[in-house]
Amino acid sequence: MRKLFNKTNDYNFFLKLKYLLEQDDYFSKPWCSSRVKNMTEILLNNQDLKKYQDCVCKYNNEMLKKSVLVSSMVEHEFHLDNNIKSKIINSVPKDFSNVERAIYVYTKLCQIFSYDSIYYFKEDAGNHSSIANIVNYNEENNEVVCYEFAYILSDVLKDMGISHIKERNNEGQKFANSHTNISFLVDDFVIFADSTTTVEAGDLSSSKYSLDLKGIRCMQYDDEIQQRFMQAKNKVKSYIVKEDEKYNMMIPNKDYINSLSDNQKVVLFNNCLVNSNLENIDFLSYTNKLISTLNLNINTFIYYDTETESKVWLKVSLDNYKDFENDRISYFIDSTNKTIYDSSNELTLKGKNSSKK
Repeated sequence: MRKLFNKTNDYNFFLKLKYLLEQDDYFSKPWCSSRVKNMTEILLNNQDLKKYQDCVCKYNNEMLKKSVLVSSMVEHEFHLDNNIKSKIINSVPKDFSNVERAIYVYTKLCQIFSYDSIYYFKEDAGNHSSIANIVNYNEENNEVVCYEFAYILSDVLKDMGISHIKERNNEGQKFANSHTNISFLVDDFVIFADSTTTVEAGDLSSSKYSLDLKGIRCMQYDDEIQQRFMQAKNKVKSYIVKEDEKYNMMIPNKDYINSLSDNQKVVLFNNCLVNSNLENIDFLSYTNKLISTLNLNINTFIYYDTETESKVWLKVSLDNYKDFENDRISYFIDSTNKTIYDSSNELTLKGKNSSKK
């Protein structure tokens, strides 16, 4: 077969097209012209393109490793409470590989800590203005923001012997009001970790009810490495699910959901919320997950208590249900004690943007 492409730009374009063809079965459908099918066959089997793809991936992987290896990690002056660190590190199964150990530690930290709900509303650094606050955090005083979690994760990983860690946007231990994450090198994996890709749906919240973690991933462009990383994630997930049965109970399975009427789904939704032990942002995250899973037409609004500035309230509005006065049925749920209030109650609350599912 003669060489089809001889320019770098051509190769880059066709690499993208090749990826599209591989990922979307649209191009295998019978309505595609024979010309399209021929081009698909050529692209997916072109040896020059495969060689170039391997070369690009190899170069990118080398650059990823180099960026972590040469990064000057700030030496930590402050450290997480030793009791928490020891508890996590000592609980790691002995047969776990180094990358499995790192995934396990990330997961456990996500389960212990939660995002600060008042910071989420007010966007004021407040108690999070200095990294020195790290020393005061424990399993009770556990509300952090993204840069603190990244710092804590880095701190624990270093204690486990992982030395090549790239901390982003930390500005020498001074609070930077911007998003923060880390990447690190363990064995032959370059790992990216961000527990708050979004506040409401990031791993810092979702790990309390599901272990389908999205915030920790392998950065390399290599199918074999990616497969090994996914196997490591699945091994850690299976171990923790077996360790804690709640993960088999908090999200209803699809077969059960399909057997329910719309009214029964709403009842299940409320029962799941009031029986959960989640609070504040974790409670909000769980609410949105249930709405999506149950496919409910529910509008939610979130508020915080302006008097105590200590907890989140959720306003639930059932779009398809009306009361005797033909008004949409709505009510408040206190995320802390799970008390339900009629929406006509006078509550001293301040709201944030609604989230409709």
